[in-house]
Amino acid sequence: MLKAMKTKAPQEILLFDNENSVYLAAGIDDFKKIVVSLANLSPVRTKLIDITKQPELAEKYCITVFPTLIIDNQAFVGKPATNKIIEIFESFA
Repeated sequence: MLKAMKTKAPQEILLFDNENSVYLAAGIDDFKKIVVSLANLSPVRTKLIDITKQPELAEKYCITVFPTLIIDNQAFVGKPATNKIIEIFESFA
């Protein structure tokens, strides 16, 4: 069970991937689970970004490895498990 945030929670979560990634389907599923799990804790902007469609955002965040999760400008590279991402989110509390 997720705990309520005690201090400033992240304001933005971005998931960068590309349509050719072998992790794309699993990454999207995990991302959706995270968004649902965190929805009641704090208002947070979430966005799934396909770099083949928005390369300017990949360039802005210097994304070269996929998938990459950005939580308030902090990058987490690779495909961590859903519970690990939730732990990362809670560490901001």
